[in-house]
Amino acid sequence: FGLVILLMAVGCAAIAAASPAGADRLSDAKTTLHPLHFLWLHLRWLAVGLGVMLGLSMLTRDTARRFAILLSCAMIGALLLVPFIGNEVNGARRWLNVGFTFQPSEFLKPGFAVTLAWIMSWRLKDPQMPVFALVTAALGLVVVLLMAQPDVGAAILLTGVWFVLVLGGGVA
Repeated sequence: FGLVILLMAVGCAAIAAASPAGADRLSDAKTTLHPLHFLWLHLRWLAVGLGVMLGLSMLTRDTARRFAILLSCAMIGALLLVPFIGNEVNGARRWLNVGFTFQPSEFLKPGFAVTLAWIMSWRLKDPQMPVFALVTAALGLVVVLLMAQPDVGAAILLTGVWFVLVLGGGVA
């Protein structure tokens, strides 16, 4: 927890240093942004993130697993919608606008890691279960959806998660 707080503090310092230049660049004759505008935005989202982190940390293991599986399924569904109703920014269609804009791949990352680990754990109950094929198929589906956006960074990150889980789980 201390390292998370340290990373948050470093991030706040970096944003505080960059905020005046960004606010000045985006200000015009009609609208003048406060020099620390982006720091205040960051602190608001930081408070939301801390609240979510603390709330999720209090879940039981089974509840957290179920939440991660539901999150993965919902975000894969959202990734299916991105090519059709997603917002395009700088040549990439990665964001959904549902009253607020969010990137489904960012919410998919933690849930997908837990979901893959859960699928791999099925091997403990049935050693003959083809968990390698299942987690590889799940990864393949997600990578295809991410490359359609294109979001190479998320595809590489999730492939790395898959690799570590498969290697650590001794499935391959």
